[in-house]
Amino acid sequence: MAVIGYGICLAISLVIIISMAIKNYDNVDIYYWTLIILNPIIILGYMLRAMVTTPSAYYTTMCFIYIDSTVFISVVLLSLLRIIGVKPRPLTKIITYGLAFLHMVMVILCSGTDLYLTDIVIKKNIFGYYADYVDGPLKIIHYVYMVVLFLVMIGILVSGYMRKGTYSRRTLIVYTSALVIGLTVYVIETLTGFRFTFL
Repeated sequence: MAVIGYGICLAISLVIIISMAIKNYDNVDIYYWTLIILNPIIILGYMLRAMVTTPSAYYTTMCFIYIDSTVFISVVLLSLLRIIGVKPRPLTKIITYGLAFLHMVMVILCSGTDLYLTDIVIKKNIFGYYADYVDGPLKIIHYVYMVVLFLVMIGILVSGYMRKGTYSRRTLIVYTSALVIGLTVYVIETLTGFRFTFL
């Protein structure tokens, strides 16, 4: 069931990419295009994770999925800064992307160890395959990283509402709504241990 849902989302995201790619653009928004291209990769990771039957395969798909909580959110942050008229300095971009990729590399290097996830057991229910696991000692880094990213994003959004600029308030409302919904779903899924994501 989850595979079908993820498959539908994947098909929609690919149709969006194709429809966007055939248009002519005077200016290309690199952040927007990065988000559009990363989206199907992340969805594919979720879809494959609902199909895997071994702990090692589960961990591998999780490495792809972590693109959403690292690179994807970093691009969203930089996009938000651009929207409210703040041009991020090169050092800001280096730190933002550097931390994102460092986080991903840490997760990848922990594959086959008990440092990030331990006691992975693959199970199946009506949604598909999922894994029960215990967080390893380095998983706390992920939670701290996510809290910092969300606090920064909230700070940018608050700044955007307070600043007087010519940018679209509607765009800020869309970003704020996405943040609130995403954060709520993430917290519920994390606290309840629900292994399928609606994000």
